[in-house]
Amino acid sequence: MSQKIFSFSSALMSLVVALTAAACSMKNVDDAALAESSLVGNSWYVEYIHERPVIDRSPAYFLFDKNGTLRGNASCNQFVGKYELSHGQVTLSELATTRRVCIESLGEQERRFLSAVSDVAKWKIERGLLLLLSARGEIVFQSATHARAKN
Repeated sequence: MSQKIFSFSSALMSLVVALTAAACSMKNVDDAALAESSLVGNSWYVEYIHERPVIDRSPAYFLFDKNGTLRGNASCNQFVGKYELSHGQVTLSELATTRRVCIESLGEQERRFLSAVSDVAKWKIERGLLLLLSARGEIVFQSATHARAKN
């Protein structure tokens, strides 16, 4: 009898461990899906480029569309390109931009912006901020949604 109880207890413990592992795995998938749903469709206003703040009320932003199109403003010119997401990684295509003349300060910031895009390899949303990261995990862009950026 004690052999059957021990066997039943072992089987029950194995089931609990398996269900817990499955639930954790599902939570990670749910967290990734939630983060991606937060990323896509929101305008992310750039606050920092390589840890250097942008000009106050800068128009620089990213918008990740549902269809894989990346668009926005690089500080004075509009841009468009493509993006792909995969397990915390992001691939950004070369961006096509308009060619408006910029005031000097926004022009310098735009050059930093466009140069920094090629450094982006990863992304995450942390404390409501979009962090676009280099392959080494350094913050390339820190952005906030419109509501947060205006506060």
